Amino acid sequence: MHIDPRVGLDEMSCDQSLPFIEFLRERLQKIKVPIKRKIMEIEKEIRWRQRFQNFSRAIVLLMEIEENTLDTLKPIEQEGFIQRFEYTLELAWKTVKDYLTEQGHVITEASPKPIIKKAFEVGVITDGQVFIDMIEARNLLAHTYDFDRFSAILVKVQKEFLPALKTLYAFLAEK
Repeated sequence: MHIDPRVGLDEMSCDQSLPFIEFLRERLQKIKVPIKRKIMEIEKEIRWRQRFQNFSRAIVLLMEIEENTLDTLKPIEQEGFIQRFEYTLELAWKTVKDYLTEQGHVITEASPKPIIKKAFEVGVITDGQVFIDMIEARNLLAHTYDFDRFSAILVKVQKEFLPALKTLYAFLAEK
């Protein structure tokens, strides 16, 4: 059946309008699929960039630890830095996950260690072991409270973990 696009639906008979409506549905579907894909691509990019903004704010707050001598901090201040470390690490690995997804990598496990391993494989992070150590330190802090362990992790945050997080930040900031 030939469809004349100059004829309006109200001018068509029922027999003519049904094929025309089906024709329009097919055309819209062909247009809609690429548009939907593009919207999903844009949303992925927006998602990782929004997460990166949150990571940026968190790392700036964590960097205040560089301005302090750990032994002069009150226990509540030390706990504050640990808390900052925990949420900065959380934002770091989730930002990496979103970035990897936006770059087309398939993420099957959405937990920190597999994300870190993948990021190391593709060159997003340069020292995968430091990030694994961060995750293990965070897990230790969440499940046990031992002041000596707490103090040792606080030193690692200042001397090892923060530099690695800053390197990751610099990498992502260039993207």
